[in-house]
Amino acid sequence: MDKVMKPMRVIVTGATGLLGIALIDLLLSKNMQVTALVRRGSERTSFLPQSPLLTTIEADLSQLEELAGKLTGKYDIFFHLGWTNTANRVQRGDFKAQLLNVGYALDAVELAHALGCSVFIGAGSQSEYEDAEGTITELTPTNPTEPYGIAKLSASLFCKQLCSKYGIRFGWLRILSMFGHYDRETTFVSHIIKELSNNRSPELTKCEQIWDYIYCKDAALAFWLLAERGKPDAVYPLASGSSMPLRRYAEIIRDAISPSLPLGFGILPYPPGQKMNMTADINPLIKDLGFNPTYTFEQAIAEIADLY
Repeated sequence: MDKVMKPMRVIVTGATGLLGIALIDLLLSKNMQVTALVRRGSERTSFLPQSPLLTTIEADLSQLEELAGKLTGKYDIFFHLGWTNTANRVQRGDFKAQLLNVGYALDAVELAHALGCSVFIGAGSQSEYEDAEGTITELTPTNPTEPYGIAKLSASLFCKQLCSKYGIRFGWLRILSMFGHYDRETTFVSHIIKELSNNRSPELTKCEQIWDYIYCKDAALAFWLLAERGKPDAVYPLASGSSMPLRRYAEIIRDAISPSLPLGFGILPYPPGQKMNMTADINPLIKDLGFNPTYTFEQAIAEIADLY
């Protein structure tokens, strides 16, 4: 008689972010039991899918240490996507607030160990490269100069060492630029969608920057593949592998939502320290994980536009 395989059990912090929601959707489609940790009182909890396989627990990142005795049974994979104080430049530049995030990341590893997880996957950022221009590769040196990037890099290094101590396979993906459902309204893509949906022409810079956007659903796929088949201590930059000037991204959004509205290119100045070229070599992801983005930017925008 064939042995019945128990469904894999997964825990996710930062579950109500656009990546967390997309990842949970993907995990549920694979019939995994998912425990989503959400911030207390978060209105975004309503964005999570409804499924008997999904358990939602209200717990701030500062409370991770308390959960070891409250969660029962063994878990297999821990996805740490949660990070506080990221809404704007002021919050990202807060040294003490960002340092707390490093401690929370270590708490996440401790919780993963207590729950018996064999894999720990964390979400990094292009801010870990900071001064890099052009195509980022696995060999691009990290050189963060702002608190947010310094904290992200520090968290990855500390978590890698602690995972090694506990025999947990560690993986880390540094996301360049991501967009999708339920993103903050202040991001480039969301701002344009909101303005056009309200029949307003968005005010923009000249939008000459060369950028590589990845749809949240493709990003979620990369995170899953890294958990499923990644090498120990694997760290990759994450993007779609297809770059365009920001001007072209804006035009695609406009054509999908309100083709007759003009775009306000050049109304705004570039912010200080604006990076003009930020792309990534995803060939290692393709080779090592079999990662293959499934959405073009046009396809993703068409899917998002349907919500509006």
